[in-house]
Amino acid sequence: MSDSSDYGQGPGTPCPVHPDRGAKRACGRCGNFMCDICSERGMRSLCLACREREGFTAFPLNRSNWTIGSLWELCWAAFQREWGMLSVAALILMGVSGGAQMFMNLVVAIGGASNSVALTVVLTLIVVIAQMLVQGLVQLGFLRVAFDVLHGRSVDLARLFSQMNKLVHYAMTLIVMMLVLFIPALLLISGGAVAVMLGMGGVEALRHPATLLNNPGMLIAVTSAVGVLGIIVCSYLLLPLYLLQPELAFCDDPPSPLEVLQRCWRYADGQRLRMLGVCVLMVVISLVGLLACCVGLIPAMALIQVLFAGMYLAVSREAEDLG
Repeated sequence: MSDSSDYGQGPGTPCPVHPDRGAKRACGRCGNFMCDICSERGMRSLCLACREREGFTAFPLNRSNWTIGSLWELCWAAFQREWGMLSVAALILMGVSGGAQMFMNLVVAIGGASNSVALTVVLTLIVVIAQMLVQGLVQLGFLRVAFDVLHGRSVDLARLFSQMNKLVHYAMTLIVMMLVLFIPALLLISGGAVAVMLGMGGVEALRHPATLLNNPGMLIAVTSAVGVLGIIVCSYLLLPLYLLQPELAFCDDPPSPLEVLQRCWRYADGQRLRMLGVCVLMVVISLVGLLACCVGLIPAMALIQVLFAGMYLAVSREAEDLG
């Protein structure tokens, strides 16, 4: 298979499926040339014919035609077809998360028994990072399972652990994400809260924040301002980050961390309102699952993952990407 760096070079040999486009890379299975449409902008290592031979069907939604209703209809049909195995996958994911939490508690207890604060802090930090990475990589695997189901394939539980080779790339992307977006977002929200406090109570409110408790009006104003700023920041700046995990899971050869963030930002452009609607739908599904004697949480979690994967597929595709 040609290296992922082949993607993005100038046109060369014409693509056999789309002759008006130059080939950008070769199929990792049969060696046929692929253009950017065939490889879905470099995210697929197999050509259209090989994907069809493996049972893949085209995902019909794209940035131009998807709605929350059409996404729900498509994802619900896919979930109904494979709900049993998807629920098993969700149960495995929950088991991995629970096991990681138990291991973290054990390590913290060992550190506490040593009577060394420094050792306890170091061990806790290491275990928290390891837990976050393991859970994140299994989550990527679940998304691969969901992609398979949305493309007409059956659930393959082994795919849950198919993303472990992306450990370094996933970790680097998280670090870049924190530096580029999370920290500025927190500074923006904090700055807004400070500005409101200055406007309501002057410098004295900053020197003695406890005075807010004695001034309900100021407290409500500051809380409301932080809440509004948080919604705006999350909707505009942080909502694209919701696509980060599916972008990493979908790409056979993930791009650089900065390119991943840039792609997610482009995907969310003009799609934020519908994406926010899907997020609200996911919350409703979670609440319904919780009300169903908690047992419903497992299939609800599986359905949410299918919706999550479907939303990514819809917003990441232009109409021409369907070939």
